[in-house]
Amino acid sequence: MALSYPMPYHASSSAQAFWQVGELVAEVMDHLSPTDLYACAVVSKGVSHYALGSLYRADVSFQDILKILAPVHLVSTRQPILKFDEMNFLRSPVSDDWDHFSQYARRVRSLSCISLRINVQIFLDISSVLPAGTLLFPQLHSLEWYSTFPDVMAHLDLFLGDALRDVTISGPPASLPAALEALWRRSPALRRLSVHANSVDEDAVISAAVVRGIMPTLKAFQRLEHLQMHPSLVPAAAVPFLYRLPRLTTLHLRPYLLMTASSLSNSYDSSTLDASENVFQCLKDLVCDVRLLLTGVGASLSAPSIQKLQVALNPTSTEADLDTIARLLRDNCNTLTHVTIVFERPILLPPDSSPITSTVLKSFLGIQSLRCLSIDDVRPARLTCAELEELAPMCSRLSFLVLCARARLNGPASPDSLNFGSLITLAQHCPSLSGLGLGHFVATPPPDLQANPPVFRWLRTLYMDYSTKIEDPAAVAVYLRRLLPPDARLELPPSRFRSATTTAVEAANIKAWKEVSRIFDAMKPLRNIAALHLKN
Repeated sequence: MALSYPMPYHASSSAQAFWQVGELVAEVMDHLSPTDLYACAVVSKGVSHYALGSLYRADVSFQDILKILAPVHLVSTRQPILKFDEMNFLRSPVSDDWDHFSQYARRVRSLSCISLRINVQIFLDISSVLPAGTLLFPQLHSLEWYSTFPDVMAHLDLFLGDALRDVTISGPPASLPAALEALWRRSPALRRLSVHANSVDEDAVISAAVVRGIMPTLKAFQRLEHLQMHPSLVPAAAVPFLYRLPRLTTLHLRPYLLMTASSLSNSYDSSTLDASENVFQCLKDLVCDVRLLLTGVGASLSAPSIQKLQVALNPTSTEADLDTIARLLRDNCNTLTHVTIVFERPILLPPDSSPITSTVLKSFLGIQSLRCLSIDDVRPARLTCAELEELAPMCSRLSFLVLCARARLNGPASPDSLNFGSLITLAQHCPSLSGLGLGHFVATPPPDLQANPPVFRWLRTLYMDYSTKIEDPAAVAVYLRRLLPPDARLELPPSRFRSATTTAVEAANIKAWKEVSRIFDAMKPLRNIAALHLKN
């Protein structure tokens, strides 16, 4: 677009040249604040073109842009048990209003319609001035739609079009099947989809009719690459039907609900799938509940390309459950590099109740492609120093290892539990580690180091354990200085507890670890000299 100069005629030639390059002007506009963009929008017609393009491209609120179409106001609305304000037009828009509004609407790429309390008459008024065959937002690529009102959900199709690629929907469960049907019909080239049921907690059971209405439509999104679903919307028996999404690379179904699965098992018979369809062809990232892998689906859950897996467990999960999962992954996932195990709803239980044992860890470390293993539980792993020495050579391929770094000891520690000497074992066998966290260290002084101890050459972060009592921060800092590289840092992971009692118990340990970190950082010049000496 040719720009009318927004400056005097005597401006420098370089300044004039700048305004002649539309791409450069557009790039500059993308870095301005909304206030500056509003100012640019009134400079000249040419500059306004680029300023408005940046201003209305992303993060546009439907409630805000609606005010451009016609004046709006809030109208009090009463229902049997509540009163709230709804947005409505002061007057119905006319064709001239649409001509003005369309200059802004055609620039919108990303739109949010969140907490919509809008009188449905607004949608009818918009439809009355929208020219036949015209889309409300023709260039819309990303849409967030959150509403608790079924009558508002019914007008979702007004925002849908061929350009749409990324959609997040949250609405009443009963409204979701129709919403997804409209989405598939109007925006079949969708790449990313997140579906949530609002006003429903994680343990709720959604009716089988709703789930049956959703699944056939999901299978129709053949270009879908990312799918995230509310935990109660996808029963375990329905998961194999998602195999028919040939481009699906990311699937998030966490936390997972099993209660619906039994009532739907007859409706989703995976035996109707061809053998060639019984696989996630492109799936690389899976987040799910442990029960998805243990209820019969796991045996057929084939994902030859999977790279990242996050599994949510509850405190009642057993050592046998974890060993089953590890063997399943070892035997079926040849490209798996990241495994994260999270025990949700932390409860302080006796240390000997932990299902994390040497046997379980051996099974996970048997995954040849594994590079990152993280297990997050408030119970310390049932692992002795001798067992760690046996496991350490199997960890040599890992770049990230965190074993219950946020553990809280609830009872006496075993004398042969992990201690500061365990770091020497890992430094000797795991030179590639860049992140490490272990819990629980026995509250003993760090051991004496030999003249040239093994060193973590690439370690960047050591996650500290809240439960370890530090008697002498300076001695611990000196010990760590000799094992860690100059760029390493000590980090306290966020606590998983909020109770005053737990916080009081942790306070002294946290204070001591912060003192260790302060002394450790102060010794960085010495660490640099030691690293240079080691290199030479």
